[in-house]
Amino acid sequence: MKQWAEHKLKTTVRLLAGVITVIVILTLPAISFYTQSQNLSTSLQRAADVAAHNVSEYVFQYPDTWMYQEARLIGLLERHLQMNKQQALLISQQHAVHVSTGMIEAKPAMVRRTSVNDGIRKVAVVEIQGSLSPIIAQTAFIFLFSLFLGLMIFVSLYYWPLEALKHALSQLDQTHQKLVAENAEKQALLQKADDLTQKLRDMASHDALTGLANRTLYFDHLNHSLQMAERNNLKIAVVMIDLDKFKPINDELGHHIGDQVLINVSRRLQGTLRKSDTVARLGGDEFALVLHISNAQDCYGLCQKLLDVLKTPIHLGEQTLSIKASLGISLYPEHGITSDQLLHNADTAMYAAKKVSSHIVVYSREEEAGNKRK
Repeated sequence: MKQWAEHKLKTTVRLLAGVITVIVILTLPAISFYTQSQNLSTSLQRAADVAAHNVSEYVFQYPDTWMYQEARLIGLLERHLQMNKQQALLISQQHAVHVSTGMIEAKPAMVRRTSVNDGIRKVAVVEIQGSLSPIIAQTAFIFLFSLFLGLMIFVSLYYWPLEALKHALSQLDQTHQKLVAENAEKQALLQKADDLTQKLRDMASHDALTGLANRTLYFDHLNHSLQMAERNNLKIAVVMIDLDKFKPINDELGHHIGDQVLINVSRRLQGTLRKSDTVARLGGDEFALVLHISNAQDCYGLCQKLLDVLKTPIHLGEQTLSIKASLGISLYPEHGITSDQLLHNADTAMYAAKKVSSHIVVYSREEEAGNKRK
C-alpha cells in the first residue's frame, strides 16, 4: 500500500512537472510576442495618425498641387518612422501610390492606416508598415530560453527524492496545524474587534447615559420615515419633549440624581411607544420622538398618554420626585416636509406648551409669530 502510494505520488509529481514545463515553454514566448506586437501596433497607429494629420493640413493648404509635391510629402511621412524596418506609404483614393519611403522589404509586416482628408472628403490613406522580423527573432530567442528553463524545471521535479517530498509534506502538515491554531486565535481577536467596533458604533449613534438614539441617529430615522411617508402617502408626527424645572433637580440634588431621572424618563418613553416609533435624547433634558400616526387626534391622544406616564412620581432611594413635561407637535406634511422644518416647528410648539395648562401644543403659525414678537 505504501509503495502504491509512493508510486502514485511520483506519478503525480512527474505529471505536474510536465505540465509546468509545457506552461513555461509556451507562456513566456507568447507573452513576449503579444507584448511586443501590441507595442508595435500602438506605435504604428500613432505614427499613422500623426502623419495623416500633417498630410491633411498640407492637402488643405494646397488642394490642387499637393499630390505633385513628392519631396514635401516624403518629409512629412519620414519624420514619423521610428525604426529602420518600417515604411510609410501615401495612397490616393484611386489606390495609386503617390509616395513610398522606408524599407520596402519589411516583411512580414504589421500595417496600420489612417485617412487623409482635404477638409471635406477623404482623398488618400497614410499606411505605416512595421516589420515583425525583430519581434519574431526575439520571440525565438525567448522560446529557446524558456525551453531550457522548462527542461531544468522538469529535471529538478522529476528527480526530486521521495523522502524529501515526504519531509516537505510533513512540514506542511505541521504548518497547517499551526495555521489552524493561529486562525482560531485570529478569529477570536476578530470577534473581539467586531464587538468593539459595534460598541463604538453604538456609542457614536446612541446617547451614552440613556442608551436612546442621539441627534445623528434621530435625524437618520426621521429622514427615512419622511421618505417612506412621501412614497406611501403616510402621516408622521415629530414631538419635542422638555422636562419642566429639571435644572433645580441638578442644582439642588446633584447631577447623579438628575442622571437617574433622565434614565427613568427614557425608560418610560420607550415602554409607552410602539416599536415603529423613535425616541431620542437630543441633549440635556430634551427628548424628540418620531411617531407613525393615522391622524392628528391619534398623535394628541398618544402624547396625553405620555404626559400621564411621566407624571407618575419617581422614587430614587429616599427621594420622591414629580416630573412634568411640555410637548410640542408638528405634523407631516401639514407643518413641514423636511426634518429641519418639522423639528423647528415642534420646538416652537414645545415652548408654547410651557405656557398652557394642557402642556401639549400642536404647531400653528400663530405660536411661531408670537415667539418672534417676543
